[in-house]
Amino acid sequence: MGREDFEKLQGGVIKRKQKRKLGLFIDGVGLDRATRRLERKIDLSKLVSSLTSGLEPEVARYYTLIPYEDDARQFAFLDAVERAGLEVIVKRLPPKNVKRQVSMDVHMATDLIAYSMGVFEGLKHRKDEAKQIPQSPEDYIAAME
Repeated sequence: MGREDFEKLQGGVIKRKQKRKLGLFIDGVGLDRATRRLERKIDLSKLVSSLTSGLEPEVARYYTLIPYEDDARQFAFLDAVERAGLEVIVKRLPPKNVKRQVSMDVHMATDLIAYSMGVFEGLKHRKDEAKQIPQSPEDYIAAME
């Protein structure tokens, strides 16, 4: 940021010309492992409000893996995550006898890159266009070209 990004007001007060933009991307698997290791519970709504410092995030997402078999407790937890103001992005784990690893890292990385390039800009205000959010890496590659 240079001097041209700020506006000088009276009394030596300096004001930013552009509104701050905020995107919140939470690795749910990593957060779960950390809370288990520390033996603590986290109030997600308080976590979100403390991370955003009162700013309204343009996008707020929580990435996690869910078991292959449906689990009512897992879905109740994901509902609580949504009530905290986060959009839940899930990937299902393979059955126990399948030796394939599943990770959310690539999905999170592509969302971070897309956000930095403005793909999510104004998303909260375009509810009718919310279904057009890119969902696959190919969608992001097309957006970057």
